[in-house]
Amino acid sequence: MRLLSAVMTFARRIGMLSAPNPCHGLRLPGGQPRERYVTDEEFLAVAALAPPMVQYAMDLALPRGRDGSTLLALERRHITDAGLPFTRCKAGEQQVIRWSDDLDGLLTRSCASRCGCGPR
Repeated sequence: MRLLSAVMTFARRIGMLSAPNPCHGLRLPGGQPRERYVTDEEFLAVAALAPPMVQYAMDLALPRGRDGSTLLALERRHITDAGLPFTRCKAGEQQVIRWSDDLDGLLTRSCASRCGCGPR
């Protein structure tokens, strides 16, 4: 329904539709919260098959409880002397992953695989 609404809005904007968007104001059914837990074995199986950058993201997400949308929003420019600040996409709160040997090693490997440089 979201896609149909976007198409209708676009059609109206470019003059192909003169009637109001029939999708406007429709309420989508709420989704059920996820209850499935990814086991360690499943996580490791996916990590073994994933490309290096996905493995780095998984390594960053697992011990720190980060979600995918938060990790996708991270950029090299976010790296600071204090650590790796970010805004949790779902909660909107500011947090910082403080520097540690683990974080430094992870970012060093990640940056080296992409551009041959270090994180700081």
